[in-house]
Order: sequence, then C-alpha cells, then structure tokens
Amino acid sequence: MSIHPRRPAACLVALLGATSAAATTTPDLETLIVTASRATLPAPAVASSVTVIDAEAIAAGESAFLADLLRGTPGVSVNRSAGPGGLTQLRVRGAEADQVLVLVDGVEANDIAVGGQFNFTHLLAVGTERVELVRGAQSSIWGADALAGVINVVTAKGEGPPAATAFYSAGSFATRDFGGSAGTGDARYNVAVHGRRLDSGGTNSARRGSEDDGYENGTVALRAGLTPLPGVSLDVVLRHIDARFEYDPTPFPAFIPADGDQATEVAQTFARATAAFELFDGAWKHAWTVALARSDNDNFTRGREESSSVGEKLKFEYLSDVTFVTPAIGAAHGLSFVLEHEQEDFTQRGAVTAFGNPNQDQDAGNRGYALEYRLALRERLYVSAAVRRDVNELFADATTWRANASWLASATTRLRASYGTGAKNPTFTERFGFTPDTFFGNPALEPETSTAWEFGVTQTLAQERIAIGVSYFDERLRNEINGFVFDPALGAFGGFTAVNVDGHSERNGVEATVRVEPIAPLRLAVSYTWLDATEPDATGGQAREIRRPQHSAGINLDYRFAGDRARVHAGVHYSGVQDDFDFAAFPAARVRLDDYVLVSAAARYRLSPRLALFARGENLLGQDYEEVFGFPAAGRAGYLGVEVSLGGGGQR
Repeated sequence: MSIHPRRPAACLVALLGATSAAATTTPDLETLIVTASRATLPAPAVASSVTVIDAEAIAAGESAFLADLLRGTPGVSVNRSAGPGGLTQLRVRGAEADQVLVLVDGVEANDIAVGGQFNFTHLLAVGTERVELVRGAQSSIWGADALAGVINVVTAKGEGPPAATAFYSAGSFATRDFGGSAGTGDARYNVAVHGRRLDSGGTNSARRGSEDDGYENGTVALRAGLTPLPGVSLDVVLRHIDARFEYDPTPFPAFIPADGDQATEVAQTFARATAAFELFDGAWKHAWTVALARSDNDNFTRGREESSSVGEKLKFEYLSDVTFVTPAIGAAHGLSFVLEHEQEDFTQRGAVTAFGNPNQDQDAGNRGYALEYRLALRERLYVSAAVRRDVNELFADATTWRANASWLASATTRLRASYGTGAKNPTFTERFGFTPDTFFGNPALEPETSTAWEFGVTQTLAQERIAIGVSYFDERLRNEINGFVFDPALGAFGGFTAVNVDGHSERNGVEATVRVEPIAPLRLAVSYTWLDATEPDATGGQAREIRRPQHSAGINLDYRFAGDRARVHAGVHYSGVQDDFDFAAFPAARVRLDDYVLVSAAARYRLSPRLALFARGENLLGQDYEEVFGFPAAGRAGYLGVEVSLGGGGQR
C-alpha cells in the first residue's frame, strides 16, 4: 500500500480499512479518568486524548512487561535496545522520552539518575489494575516532566474476602517467570501485596559476537488503605524493584555493540503516603501527600564496579478540591488548588582519569502552585482551565497553562479541543553528566518550552458497541535540547555535550481509534497514528526526528468462550520506517530502520475454579528488526505457565 506522507486524511481512511491495530481502546462514556485532572472525572468531561488499559486487557495480553501493552497505543512509539533488559523508551506524539511523566501509584517515577526518563524495561505487570495515558501538554497540572503527556500505572487494591494467586511460567531465552498476589478489603480497609520474579538468559544484543545478555528482575508492590472515620482516609503504596541486566559495550570508533562483560544493577523504590478528609458531604476535600522516588544504579565491567549514580526525589503536596452547583443554570463547578515542594538529589561516582572527574553531588529544589477550574453545563458542555507557577532554584520561574472544552453534541457524538503550554527542565545528566571521553554535561542549558493544541471527535454507534475516535494534534517545541553535539574543545580529544537548539521543533499528526464489541465475549480495538516530527538541522531547515515512525498501527482481538473459562488474545503491531544515527561516521550519519510487523498471541484455560493454564507467543512471524540502530531485537518466543488461586480468587 502506498500512502502519501503529506496526506494524513488519506492515510487515516486507508489504514482504517486495512489490517491495523491498537493495544488499547478509547474509554467508555462511563469510565472515570484519574490522570487528566487533579480531580477524578468522567470520560466525557476530559478534552485531552486518553487511552485506558484496563485489568481485563492487561490480563488478556499475559505479558510480563507493561511496555508491550503500550505498543500500538495511539501516538506512542516504543524503542527497546535488544532483548529483555535493554533500555526501553516510550515517546508520545514525537516527544522525547524524558518529556513524558510516568506515575507509579501517584509517585513521579522518572529517573533523574539516568537522564530524567523512565526506563520501562524494569516495569513488570505486577498486580497492575489499569494504565492511563493522557496525551498532550499536561505541565499545568503535573509540572515540568509532563510536557508531552502522562502515563499513570495503578496497582490493584485488595477487595472482598482474603484471596491469593500464584503462577509460574517458563519458555524461550531460558526464561523463568513466577509470582503471586494476596489481598482483602471492605469499606473500612484494604490491603494487597503483589510480587514477581523474572529471570531470562536474554538474547545477543551485539552485531559482532554471539554472547547472550541476561536479565533479572524482582518486584514487590504493596497497597493498603484505611478509613477510620467517615470522610477520613489513609493510603499507602510501595513498590520496590531489584534488577540486573547484562549489556555489551559500544567501543570507539564504530559505536556498535560488541561482545563484552558489562552489567548494571538497579534498585528502585517508589513510595507514597496520603492522608485525606472531606467536609460538607464531600464538597470540600483535602489531601496531604508525601512521595519518594529513589534509583540506585551500579555499573560493572568484568565483575568490578566502575561507576554508580543515585537519583532521589522527595515531594510534599497539599491538594484542596471544592465542588458546588448553581441549579438555576444547571451548572456544576469544581476548583482545585495544589501546593507542592520537591527536592531532587543527584550523585555520581567513578574513577578519576585524564579525561576528568565524574564524582559529584548535585541538588535542586522546586515549588509549584497550580489552580484548576472546571465547569459542567447540563451534562453537555465541559470546560476547564488550569494555570501553574513553578519557582525553581536553578532556572527562571515558569508559568504554564491550558484551556479545554468537551461538548456532547448529541447522545452519540462528542467534540473536544485543548490548548496549552508545557515546560521541561534540563536533566541532571544533561547539565552535569560525565562519561570519560564520551559525554560532558552543560550547566548553561535552559528549559525547553512548548505550545500544543488538539481537536478530536468521538462517535458511538449501535448502542455504543462501536466507538470511533479521531484526533489531530500540533505542537511546537522551543529550546529543544540536543544531547549529541560534538565539541572539539571538550576533554583531551573533544567530546559530546548537550546544547539548546535554535529555532523550533514541529510535531503534528493524526490519531484514530476504533473499538468494536459486536457481542459480549468479543472485543476488538484498532488504532492508527500518522506523525510528522521534525527538528531544526544544520542548514536551517527541518529534519525528521530519529526513532519516530511516521506510520504506526495495530489491532487487538480478545475473545472469551467455554462459559468464560477460556479466552484468547491476538495482537498485531506495525511500526513504519524510521531514522536513527550511526555514530561511526563524523558527523553522525542518518540511517534507516526498516518497518516491521509484530504478531503476538495469548491463551488461557481454567481447568477448575482454582487452576488455570496459560500460554503466550511473541514475534510469531520471526521478524528480524532493530528499534535502535546496532541492537538486534529479540526473535520468535513462546512461554507456557500455570496459575493457582486460593480463597475468593486473586488479582495478578
């Protein structure tokens, strides 16, 4: 199929008629969204583009890695360096990976020790209840890291009588995967504990050589809540990850992976405690939260520790939310005020050499003030506006804002529009990072800023058994930071650094989704994204940004049968041609990464109320492809497993 790259409407029509797909669906009208605002809102009140991966979709995919569930999501591109354990980046609407805020149970999880991005390779599907993805500028609500969107991962809480599950699976690449969950809860309390251990022999991540690079991950998650009095609640969440991944060096001058004995050990902790109470029958809510995110990274060569980095973010937050109505005009109002203080600390350790001294301790503080107003008129028109002021110790104070509108034109048609600004502070790595003879930080960097808008239409048909959504978005980014600029004056022989690029980067495109549920046991989701993401080049023109396919699509099919004892899942993900850099040349040469199609399948059969068998297959077509230049992706894989349930059933 030949599609003209400058005709997004034609692309949309053609791809919807083809075999395309998505990992998820647009939310139902009854769905409640917790990430698009500082208050929980029904889906019709949200003007931003939102995708929700619910517990049923997570379970149907049977995947150990949450990143696999996000493949094919509208506006999202996934790039993994080789097999299990390789750096896994998610980019939203052409933005950089560090311009998307990731929340793990409300904790800001972006790793300030490794470039301010979130490495999805360590995020296992441990007791995950839902994942929400809100696209577009969200800085006015969530702060600097949310320039291009927010991904919120929510852990399941305990419900009902005491229950537990345990599972074990094994398969390709010498992989063992086992874990379980236990929980209970009622109106007064809830508690749930989830754990998972994954060990993989890995795959060969180097073009030169044949050595497999292994991966280990142990994750434990806790969620507990208490309601001692009506309107008073206490909630605690904790997730701890211990991981170890082997990798190959990328030596000068080719900068292509070659067999070697290197490894990194990672320890991540995300913790949050919230105390809340309500006044006037819930019309005025108060919440105090303290959250901690910490990441320790130790790097080894041939078993000897060579360097380490630690990033820690401690955040205190107060939220006040007031709701009231004016019956005379059929209006409901909401007003949220947020006060935040966060402290970031960054530490790096390594050997002092002729190239420089990597040992450093850096810190930064930030105060944030946000105000959001929401208006609902006769449950047809929803309008909101938000403004945020950030007072930073290192950079000029920043103000971001947004305005949204969502209109139910009819019982089956919804129109929505959003306009806002975003900001992203330079990361500690970009300002102070140091890798001998390779990268030198630039303390003079300035924050990136953006303006973004979108317009969307959602149409339901056949008593809401069919839902079609189309969005157009446009974003302009200024002061984009390029972290691969060679400066001959650095180090003994020159080196790479980060600089703010003159001009602006442009990101626009079309996202389309179709959800079909013709009969209750069958669920089909289709999506397509056309993306045009460019940045200023050396000639003063615009060049396509790397690792952003212009076309991506997918399909997810889920079916239950045999009295709901059996279910099958099939997924197809298409990623179009994209560019990358080959750093063996100077200056770095652009190379083409070919398009590819990934087909996955999963099945589960419950032999009894307590015993189930499941299977999963990945890359079933055996595609030979790369998502990062020089790093071959994993080949065809299969896994088999068994699950045992005790008590009232558990959640996995």
